[in-house]
Amino acid sequence: MEQKGRLTMKREDAGRLLKELGEELLRTGRLTYPSEFGETRDISTPESLYVEVEYKEKRDKKKFEIELEWYDR
Repeated sequence: MEQKGRLTMKREDAGRLLKELGEELLRTGRLTYPSEFGETRDISTPESLYVEVEYKEKRDKKKFEIELEWYDR
């Protein structure tokens, strides 16, 4: 199963989205896939996560990615 969405947002709205996701992860150990990007999905996470942060530049395009990965046990 894969769910992916893209949306153009103002910088303040993108920051708010990241903050809300981070606060929810800290508070509940869960993440909610935002409805703005498709079907809302409630996701539980384990105590330990693999975190990957990546920054890329190509000509006039820049990309900053944060990826969380884990295995169900």
